[in-house]
Amino acid sequence: MGRRKKKLTIADIKRNNNTTVPSVISRMKAKELELTVLCVILIISVIITSSYIIFSSVRKENKYTVLKTGSMEVVFNETDTGIGDIVNIVDERPIIDEYSKKLEPYVFTITNTSNKSKTYTVEIQNDDEMIKIDKCEKKLYDVSDLKYSIDNKNIKKIDDTRIVFKEKLKAKEEKTHKLRVWVSSTVTDNKEVTNKHFHGKIIITSEDDKKEEIIP
Repeated sequence: MGRRKKKLTIADIKRNNNTTVPSVISRMKAKELELTVLCVILIISVIITSSYIIFSSVRKENKYTVLKTGSMEVVFNETDTGIGDIVNIVDERPIIDEYSKKLEPYVFTITNTSNKSKTYTVEIQNDDEMIKIDKCEKKLYDVSDLKYSIDNKNIKKIDDTRIVFKEKLKAKEEKTHKLRVWVSSTVTDNKEVTNKHFHGKIIITSEDDKKEEIIP
């Protein structure tokens, strides 16, 4: 991509009567090398910038999972490890409640799109599809082995109802919640425990919905 080489003429030599021919040629080559390096740097910069823009666009598009359930709209923030409404606990050791605040939360925003107040529930149900894919039916944590907190409050064990939160939203109101789920410290920490799994889905159900699993 360098510019076309300039031929050395008698006129050039006369204009540089105090400079030897090798000196003139050296300066010309140095100039051409400088221009070539600048062009290469420019091309590399364009490639890097373009790649960053493309990557950023893809990440932005995949940042949220938006679900609708009856009169509720639910937006799950994507995480670095997967889809925002999927709860995966694989080979994780039991931890004390105080440490749970350091865990990455599942963040979701619920909006009441109707013109009247609505009550909704947040549940953690088994992700049967993922359990089947992972072939871990025989090494699942019992739901009673797990604890959770909503917005760093009310640390509890997950019970058989699987309901972890219930609240009413006014018309057009929205709220954002942070849910953390972990293995209770009351579970024995041994080799068998660290090989256990839990695959679940966060399911939001409004009072006017049928009881069904929400699929993105």
